[in-house]
Amino acid sequence: MVTETELNGTVGQHISAICGVGFHDDNQNHCAHYVSHLLGLRRFVTCRALVRGAGTPATIRVDDVFRQCVRVGVWADLPPEVGQGLVFLTNPVNVNVSRQTMSAVRRKHVGIFMGPARQVFHYDNDMKKVVRQTIDVFRRHYPPPDDGLFFGLLI
Repeated sequence: MVTETELNGTVGQHISAICGVGFHDDNQNHCAHYVSHLLGLRRFVTCRALVRGAGTPATIRVDDVFRQCVRVGVWADLPPEVGQGLVFLTNPVNVNVSRQTMSAVRRKHVGIFMGPARQVFHYDNDMKKVVRQTIDVFRRHYPPPDDGLFFGLLI
């Protein structure tokens, strides 16, 4: 995974400071793109499929990030000892935990949670920068019913 120091170093940054490939279009959703660059996720559709820069590519779709996890579940079922992982936000009808699938719908979001307080680092597309928020603030990114929380673990 990534350290809290590394995550804190990205707070306030625009995606152009994170993606060396050159996929920086502010009209695109960059939450999965940000997470994937930080965690080295490079499967399925990457930023290099959209632009041909020289940097290391990263996955750009939330549902593709979800598929790369080794374990997923409903946020309420996340074991208390887990101090780092991914948090996904979408309408619960979009997720099948047992099949580890998430529908390719517009209203979905992902961030990296860290520490006992489970602070969330994510790319806020409206603010066009990385932010650090509590899980309760992160959950308000979308109104109900699109505010369902799920976790994903990569190890």
